[in-house]
Amino acid sequence: MKCASSENSLNLWRESKRPLSEEMVGLTDILDMPGWSVISSHQDGDTYTIEAEYTKPLEACTKCGVIGRLYRHGTKPVTYRDAPIRGCHVQILAKVQRYRCRDCNGTCLQLLEGIRHDRRMTERCIQYIRARLSAIVGPG
Repeated sequence: MKCASSENSLNLWRESKRPLSEEMVGLTDILDMPGWSVISSHQDGDTYTIEAEYTKPLEACTKCGVIGRLYRHGTKPVTYRDAPIRGCHVQILAKVQRYRCRDCNGTCLQLLEGIRHDRRMTERCIQYIRARLSAIVGPG
């Protein structure tokens, strides 16, 4: 099923950086976000689901600040929203690395570049929403 947007100008907002063809959906750079590696992607109805992981390890404990005393402590799947691709909803199923600190024994999650954790969406999605709101209600 192909997705379509009612407003071509907003639909083209995401495509303006790098046009996507049907063949590109399976490519590893579909996210176009530094440090991310795509594990898989598929389309189900009007939603693209991209399973990905962030490849840059956490170096300092977010609880106590000590550097170099973390070890991997499993992963946690977290879903984030991204800006639409060709009018389709996009969700990123992130495999987020958990860490435990050898000094304070606290656990923390990997910090993810390009993600707003407080909104569970990408920075790109926030920019898309702002652009869409400006087009509807005007600037300011």
